[in-house]
Amino acid sequence: MWRIYYIFQNPTAKKMVIKDWQMIVVALCITAVGVALLLLGTAIPQLRGHVMLQTNEEKPTGIAQLGIKEEYFTWICYSSSTPPFYWRILIFSYLVMLQIIGIMLAFQTRKVTFPGLNDSVFVAAIIYTSSLVLVILIADAFILSNYLNAFGAIFTV
Repeated sequence: MWRIYYIFQNPTAKKMVIKDWQMIVVALCITAVGVALLLLGTAIPQLRGHVMLQTNEEKPTGIAQLGIKEEYFTWICYSSSTPPFYWRILIFSYLVMLQIIGIMLAFQTRKVTFPGLNDSVFVAAIIYTSSLVLVILIADAFILSNYLNAFGAIFTV
């Protein structure tokens, strides 16, 4: 998509040809930034969320049939402490930035008349699908992290 954008949006007599190895290097750099963010988030203990044991409000404490006291707890794997919150914002802003770049490239190349080069429809379908997944991930990370039943309902459908 980047190559098509460069060819059709830069109409000059002297064109620089974008070679396959250049595109592979760009793709590897984008992937390396994402992997580095994930590795840093895993390696630095302050960036990890804290695990907490919280009483489950959905199931009250009671006495079972055999006279045994029943207590229900929920493991909360993400806390709302400051470093993990900002770290998640950094990771998701990087992913949103990549989505915006893909949308801009697809929008700029949608008027290419040569059918063999017009991939904007396929790229748009991929962007719509990955945008939906990104919205679900953001909702999970920021809104539903403390509501395990809602989390399970979304990801088991």
